[in-house]
Amino acid sequence: DNLRRLGESGLAQMLAPPKWGGLASDECTTADLDLLAEILVEISAGESSTAQIWSVHTVVSRLILGDLLEIDPDLQRQLAGELLEEGARFSNSAAESGKQRREFTTTATRKGDHYIIEGVKIFNTGSEGSRYTIAPVISDEIPGGGLAYVLIPMDADGVKPHNDWDNMGQRATASGTVSFEQVAVPARFHFPIRGGPGAFFGPKSVFGLFFQTAINSVILGMGL
Repeated sequence: DNLRRLGESGLAQMLAPPKWGGLASDECTTADLDLLAEILVEISAGESSTAQIWSVHTVVSRLILGDLLEIDPDLQRQLAGELLEEGARFSNSAAESGKQRREFTTTATRKGDHYIIEGVKIFNTGSEGSRYTIAPVISDEIPGGGLAYVLIPMDADGVKPHNDWDNMGQRATASGTVSFEQVAVPARFHFPIRGGPGAFFGPKSVFGLFFQTAINSVILGMGL
């Protein structure tokens, strides 16, 4: 109910640039970061789990509707419409249980006009109730078995939430494990990274700054 009310408040307009019907800037500016921090600190001061889920939704929305990934503009327009007009929410399925950061084993294998997703992700914050999740995967379409992102409908066959999030804090974030077992997604839901992973994760990545601002704002609102 909290997330529905946030969407109805008009905050979703801040998640999409004007060309897709929103009010956010086309690029991540200082003003965007200031506003993001103010919003998330206020939400987190009242209910930190809600803020955590909204922060993920914000970051993923900006990623999908921005230009860091190679996404068909018609698909971006469709997803912006679902976000702004239908209240659709996005979650993030990035983390895995490897020993190294960004050590991914989840795969995307091309099969006709679909990709088959196979793997297990942990810390799927906000996955419960989201319409889509976005996941970094090892793709057979990227030279050398490189990294790409895929958009996965949470109601697709083979998507299996484990409902195992049982900790002492932020229990309402639904950050449990999700298995993807032979999940078929349309080929247009497969997104190479513009400039490769270095451009995405590098020290000059604007998206990285946006992500860190979101996370730290939630913590600040909690009073930690």
